[in-house]
Amino acid sequence: MGRQQGKQAVRVTTSALVGPLRRAIVRRLVVLFLVLVPVVAGGIIFTYVNRLERFIEALAIHEAEAYAHDHPEVLTEGLLAANPHHISRALTRFLAAGTGGRLGSFVSGRVYGPDGSLVAAAHIPDERLPSDLNEGSVAPRGLTLNAVLGRAPAVIGVTFGLYGENGEDLGRVVGVFLVAEDAMADVRREVLVTLAAVGVILGGAVLAFYPVIMGLTRRLLWRSQRLLHANSDTLEVLGSALAKRDAGTEQHGIRVTLYALRLGEAAGLSHDAMRRLAKGALLHDIGKIAVPDAVLLKPGPLQPEETDVMRSHVRHGLDIVERSVWLGEGREVVGGHHEWVDGTGYPKGARGPDIPLTARVFAIADVFDALTTQRPYKAPMTAAQALDLLRAGKGTHFDPELVDRFTILAPALHREVTEAPPEVVQDDLRSLLDRYLMPSDGGV
Repeated sequence: MGRQQGKQAVRVTTSALVGPLRRAIVRRLVVLFLVLVPVVAGGIIFTYVNRLERFIEALAIHEAEAYAHDHPEVLTEGLLAANPHHISRALTRFLAAGTGGRLGSFVSGRVYGPDGSLVAAAHIPDERLPSDLNEGSVAPRGLTLNAVLGRAPAVIGVTFGLYGENGEDLGRVVGVFLVAEDAMADVRREVLVTLAAVGVILGGAVLAFYPVIMGLTRRLLWRSQRLLHANSDTLEVLGSALAKRDAGTEQHGIRVTLYALRLGEAAGLSHDAMRRLAKGALLHDIGKIAVPDAVLLKPGPLQPEETDVMRSHVRHGLDIVERSVWLGEGREVVGGHHEWVDGTGYPKGARGPDIPLTARVFAIADVFDALTTQRPYKAPMTAAQALDLLRAGKGTHFDPELVDRFTILAPALHREVTEAPPEVVQDDLRSLLDRYLMPSDGGV
């Protein structure tokens, strides 16, 4: 593939990945928005409610102190005289006065002496309150969530001290303050307006980030694709160079990889397995670089010692690919494509499922291509003749199920590979490599 075609392939592959990337980025931004909104909303509600509680408590204490100041008889008739009856009567008058204005009023109260003992209690029943509060119970310290949401009356427990004219400690009052519904409605409206504003701001920020993130992602993806193509080019060049040295044509590496990938697809290999298969197929005979020409290119049968030398290419191949993390994914095919399912292959004599599936797939493609192409020591077979030999090797050399799958697709695939111009076949292979050499998640 020429330089211009390579650039075009990068653009095409990058464009194909932009859609999934865009959807992934949008999903993550939406998730971020949906996570931030409740967190910020919770903070806003907490802040408003906390502020309201402090304001009401301060107002209630102020109103109570002002009432006591304007009605000194409360102290004179009650606490100073330590007369519980007078204290209850004064407390009832205080509750009936409805201090607190539009924010609400006290509905019950308890007076405790300096020693903490209960002196008197009074309350004004209100149909909005639950029965326990109408009986004079002490309200919670702050507003409950149900009160904030409008599902229950908003009540706050307020405590303040009582002091005489000379500052002496006369005791303390624990009151229940009922917040007016209009006041709570104002708070809810203010909270909703604030939340809406925050939602608009967060949404605007997310929308503003989207094009920036997409631009950076496109650039990163383009660079990643260029690096991927550089790596796949290296694989193809290595495979073609080794095929040219061994089989006499660089097309062997292209054909056998194409056969293997098509069979892998038919066998339902996962994306990761297909990636390992692609790398292993392109580098399956890389170890032959260490085999002498006298053995590698010998036209006749090999002597036993020469066979051992030839078989050493598997060990050399593993030594080479395992030096690289990226190339090392091809070790299954490099190390296992000469194993037989009956255990009579090499180098380990592995059998059946002990042989990696990628290696079993590639063994069929490798033998089929070797049988159907011209070699220095033999003439090519037809596809039908080669398939007959593959079927004869079911259960001994080859995985029976994989042979059956390959038998179905091989005739049309062989015609496609042998009758199409070499550059078309190479483009088909590049398309498969673009698909499977990328990580299974597209890098997202």
